[in-house]
Amino acid sequence: MHNKTFAFCALCSVVGGFAAAASAVTVNLATGNSGTANGATFNWVDAQSTGSGVIDPFVRIERANADQVQGFNTSARPLNFDELTSATFTHDLLLGNVPIVNGKYEFLLDINQTSANPLLSLDRIEIYTRSTAVTGINMTGLTDSSNLSGLGDLRWSLDSGTDGDSVVELDYSRNSGSGSGDMKMYVPVSFFQGDLGSRSVYLYSHFGVPNANNDGYEEWAIRLGSSIAAPLPSASLMGVTGLLGLGAMRRRIRR
Repeated sequence: MHNKTFAFCALCSVVGGFAAAASAVTVNLATGNSGTANGATFNWVDAQSTGSGVIDPFVRIERANADQVQGFNTSARPLNFDELTSATFTHDLLLGNVPIVNGKYEFLLDINQTSANPLLSLDRIEIYTRSTAVTGINMTGLTDSSNLSGLGDLRWSLDSGTDGDSVVELDYSRNSGSGSGDMKMYVPVSFFQGDLGSRSVYLYSHFGVPNANNDGYEEWAIRLGSSIAAPLPSASLMGVTGLLGLGAMRRRIRR
């Protein structure tokens, strides 16, 4: 499925570490409505409004004539990858502002592709948290996408866990176009054990393998007016779920 290089390490959890062989998972939202990978749930969105006052976009990713695009949200400048510079659409995000739905953090994705070639692959997602925001000084070490540890503590990855190196396939033509939303991603709060709402959250994503990017920006956002993050359950309640853990599966991206 992918042309990538892997570096495997043991999965870690609050109740112990273990190593696990994993096979790749494809979440098909091009024809299906829902799927799961490494503990997260991905739902196709039927015309979710992404207009002003409905959502808060926190990162827009776009680069002209690029088959692959990548980036993460931050208020620091200059930006490092393919993020758009407007502070309205690319900025820091507090974990406490991310809606919680049925015990999972909710993130909304709106994509853009041509009508002639509407398929797009979301092949990498990593979510980090920090007690303080990333600054311009911190950004100097974040030019290599194979090592984003400068963003903080890795809490969840699309490629780490029992399902291994995974990908989400999307179809732009299933909705009415830009501004209609395409996917909601739900990541269990158990992956963020010990995090407070005051911590900054950084979401890195990469698009284009195997189905290439071909038009417009990809935008991550949170819904406004939704249930806001509450205090997390105690460690004792989350121990079993923590076995899913996080690895540090890293891959070098073809550019």
